[in-house]
Amino acid sequence: MRSRAIPTQLRVEAPAKVNLHLAVVARRADGFHELETVMSTVNLFDTLDLGKRDDGRIEFFWQSGLARTGIRLLDPALMPTDDRNLVVRAALLLKNYAKSSEGASIVLTKRIPTEAGLGGGSTDAAATLWGLNRLWNLNLQTADLVELAAQLGSDVPFFAMRTGLALCHGRGERIQTLSSGDAPAIVMAKPASGLSTAAVFRACHPGVGGMLSERDLSGLREGRWSALARSLRNDLQRPAAELNRDVTRLQRDFDRFGLPFHAMSGSGSTWFGLCDTLCQARRCAGVLRARGWPWVFAGNCRAVA
Repeated sequence: MRSRAIPTQLRVEAPAKVNLHLAVVARRADGFHELETVMSTVNLFDTLDLGKRDDGRIEFFWQSGLARTGIRLLDPALMPTDDRNLVVRAALLLKNYAKSSEGASIVLTKRIPTEAGLGGGSTDAAATLWGLNRLWNLNLQTADLVELAAQLGSDVPFFAMRTGLALCHGRGERIQTLSSGDAPAIVMAKPASGLSTAAVFRACHPGVGGMLSERDLSGLREGRWSALARSLRNDLQRPAAELNRDVTRLQRDFDRFGLPFHAMSGSGSTWFGLCDTLCQARRCAGVLRARGWPWVFAGNCRAVA
């Protein structure tokens, strides 16, 4: 997360992510799933404006930073302002862990759509941990924040690590940073419809394919996307497509571009493709907009976190 600080205020930018690979290895006894996933940040950001409060309270508001399309891309039902929201839960968790008497006012500007598979809620929670740690002068280490992040959700530790590209196992809490060369350009599109993460996981069948090899990981570091296309997969694509026909429609539109790699991100409903250049990503984005998809983004992977 990038930040700009003044004595009693802090602005934190929270990046979206895409899953370059997502294998559902097994269903665990605790009800969660054992995962192997490769995640990359993207230069699409939510923004959190944090301010100190003297009364010890946590006050949270949110607003849309998405362009008006006439189609709802942020579901207010998924954005409560009480402790059902991951931002508030993260603030309270940090406050209790540090035994801090500090309070905060948090204003979140959302640019990452909900029910998109882009980690919007998780990145906001991680940005809250990181930002309030600095605003409140708690001086906690990254390892402490990652441990707290694991209590909030499967993708939150990845964002709390502030790394651009990583291989994650377990629920996402075991993280191996992957160094890499130039970041590829990316084009993403989301239909008006979304998908419930819980519903997609309920419909998936764990343990269908194999795990990534060391050769695959070397390819990831070197950015050899064409050679990796057969190894990388998302085990949630099939159940997502069964639950939402828009996923299949998006896949067909991306097939036309001849990109080195394209897939669904997370539990959907966003589809993304890796491009050779940003110009190519923007050309693809123009075609997708012309075909009527309500949310389209062209940018780069591995944003500075």
